[in-house]
Amino acid sequence: MCRTLAAAARLIAVASLTAPLALPAQAQIEDIVITAERREASLQETPISISAFTGDDLVQNGIQDTEQLTGFTPGLVIQRDVIGKVVIRGVGTENFTVAGDPGVAVSVDGAYISRSNVAIFDLFDMERVEVLRGPQGTLYGRNATGGAINFITRKPTEETETRFQVDVGNYNKFRAEAAVSGSITENGGLRGRVAGMVHKRDGFTENVFPSVGRGLEELDTKDLWALRGQLAWTAGNVDFNLSGDYYKDESRPIPYKYTDDPITSSGLGDLANPLAGQLRTVSQGFETDVPGTGRSSLGAAGLWEQGGVNLTIDWALSDDVALRSITAFRNFQFQWINDGDGVEDFAVNYAQDDDSDLITQEIQLFSTTDSAFSWIGGLYFLGEESTTRIDIPIAPFGSGVFNDGTAETTAYAIFGQASWDFTDSLRLNLGARYSYEEKKVDYVNTFFFEPPTPVNLKDDWNAFTPKIGLDWFVSDDVMFFGSITQGFKSGGFNLLAVSYT
Repeated sequence: MCRTLAAAARLIAVASLTAPLALPAQAQIEDIVITAERREASLQETPISISAFTGDDLVQNGIQDTEQLTGFTPGLVIQRDVIGKVVIRGVGTENFTVAGDPGVAVSVDGAYISRSNVAIFDLFDMERVEVLRGPQGTLYGRNATGGAINFITRKPTEETETRFQVDVGNYNKFRAEAAVSGSITENGGLRGRVAGMVHKRDGFTENVFPSVGRGLEELDTKDLWALRGQLAWTAGNVDFNLSGDYYKDESRPIPYKYTDDPITSSGLGDLANPLAGQLRTVSQGFETDVPGTGRSSLGAAGLWEQGGVNLTIDWALSDDVALRSITAFRNFQFQWINDGDGVEDFAVNYAQDDDSDLITQEIQLFSTTDSAFSWIGGLYFLGEESTTRIDIPIAPFGSGVFNDGTAETTAYAIFGQASWDFTDSLRLNLGARYSYEEKKVDYVNTFFFEPPTPVNLKDDWNAFTPKIGLDWFVSDDVMFFGSITQGFKSGGFNLLAVSYT
């Protein structure tokens, strides 16, 4: 019923777009202001294939997490595929180790999220979401070959504002989010905003694997919470926005298959399964320990954790030019266990434990006047250090494949883009970016009973990614655009590679 109503609502929206003149003035579709090209602009006049959602759009369509954007955005797929995947128009990545990079650039308030395994998260107190399809190699640079996704949160307000929303459902679902915003000083120069969210839900699926006993009797649960705080300060012609956030998700893994009758278990023989044939029953042999290896267990079967601070400074240098600095530090922690053997027994598990520290700095200089010629230029820096542990134990052998290592990435870029309205209806867009990065990995690989093998790798890459485009404004409501652009996918290493003699 809900899906039918949602589909009908979307059909009505499409019909209204095809005949805007028939609508009364108060019913006209609101023009969305976006920052897809690093400056505020109308969605209607931005020459990129974009799907944009306001915060109200997210609430009205029941979009509570990034995975649900898939059903509302052409060409986008976000799913928890083993550990997490973001794909636009079929472009993504299959290297989920810390020495590999995504094919879609994801950011929150300009802070880049370098690990795709933590790009699946709940949305709360959002101003808007922008999904840019196609290579964004000029303004976004590395790892935007498929496109880019910008998550923009609501900012502190001068007027006191409060928001509260509660969502309850079956499987004991409880989700609540709240926000409060307003001036801290009397003149409104210093403003603050605090927002938080909690989401709990029982598992959709029962795990009947014998002697589970590790808190994994239910799979596909929700158990997460988040908190975000912001301070905004205006001093003359300079605006400061300092934000800090923390997000922790300890939801249990998702099931991968349904069980058959009987259940087979090593040393116990065949066990009758009275729940066989029920669609929400599985038998998955998750093991938080690594039998026969002496390796310590992971702290959680599922953990998606991230947090950081972000300082954005906007400085109006004159009536025509502004400078923006975005400085961000983020930490990502990820733990995951997957029963990947395809049988109702513990034979093969895949376990991964990553910890990454990321710092980024971007400086933008751009024009601010609404004139026939507009431009933007900037510098970019990224530094990331990660540690990882990957275990693939093969239970019958009491051993397996185990990798422990570190990865370091350093990246630099310089970019610029300009637009020129050379007639009242034609606009030319030109841009270019030069990127350079280097990556180093050191890890120890253990392959079954072979002696541990140290692996040391280092390489660097560079790319020139230009853009040329032409926009034709047929009328105030219709624009055609075409562009030729390139993207840059970072090089990397596969830490799942096996090295042995």
